[in-house]
Amino acid sequence: MAASESKTPKIIFGTGTWGSSDSPLVDVTTPDQAKKFLDILRNNGVTNLDTSRAYPLGAPGTSEALLGQIKAPDSFTIDSKVISNDPGHHKSARVAESVDASLQALGVKKVDIMFLHWPDRTVPFTEPLVALNEAYKQGKFERFGLSNYSASEVEEIIQICEKEGYVKPTVYQGQYNALCRRGEKQLFPTLRAKNMAFHAYSPAAGGALNAGSSRAANKTLLGELTRAWYGGNKKALAAEAAQKHNMTGHELALRWVLYHSAIDYSLGDAVIVGASRSAQLEETLQMIKKGPLPEDLVKAVDDIWEAVEPEATSYSPWVDTEGKAFSLPISEISEKDVK
Repeated sequence: MAASESKTPKIIFGTGTWGSSDSPLVDVTTPDQAKKFLDILRNNGVTNLDTSRAYPLGAPGTSEALLGQIKAPDSFTIDSKVISNDPGHHKSARVAESVDASLQALGVKKVDIMFLHWPDRTVPFTEPLVALNEAYKQGKFERFGLSNYSASEVEEIIQICEKEGYVKPTVYQGQYNALCRRGEKQLFPTLRAKNMAFHAYSPAAGGALNAGSSRAANKTLLGELTRAWYGGNKKALAAEAAQKHNMTGHELALRWVLYHSAIDYSLGDAVIVGASRSAQLEETLQMIKKGPLPEDLVKAVDDIWEAVEPEATSYSPWVDTEGKAFSLPISEISEKDVK
């Protein structure tokens, strides 16, 4: 039995496409739209929201501002992330500014988890750790998390924290789905050894397993990346398996991650889901309630992974397929998408 079959799924809702219409990636821009999503989440027992100072690309900070405007923190647990878009964003002073700006926008004194969103390798790791440790001592977040770092960088950061007496990271957020499983070998052993929970983003492979997927069809760099990560033979094999059971590729991907993957809810793991429309969110949550997949479909997913593993993407855009640090120009993504 896979670890994720052992407990009730822990669902987090991602708000990366909430905020100002200045971003071409935004789906939810108004308080009325946002409140409708929150009502659906409450009715389905989802009480955790994920955001970032960088959300959405092209209009950073406006996701948090919208959440604060509708007073989402009054009834939801909020996780956020330090803005990491440009070289130098992880200097101590700028990290402190990012944390304070997040709290102000959200209208709260603290969040549950504050992540370093992705590596800023132009700055020594000690710089953000000093600032985050001070923010932790001031009660500005409950837990420290890392996102998109390599496994070796996770170990290095923990060593620094232990040596200096800083708050240690206890949560990692990374890319994980039926077509992106390198983390099972390259990352998970480190996380388990260090008692770190794992939060999976892109559990449905960016929607790429669905015909006409909006993100995969976008003529932007994000669309290009989605097609590169999950397109071609990988998409065709998964879609064929799903069709045999009269389900969409989206449902196949979600239910596999939630019920048959290496996710272990007893260790604090969780899955981050998203939706562009309230009706889609309702549909997604109903899919999740269907529970585990048929055994033959689970085997089919494993067979697909065996076939596509040589060409599969990494658990982070900032880590190559061998698990080594890799630099992705996030500023380039922002510029191309805004245009």
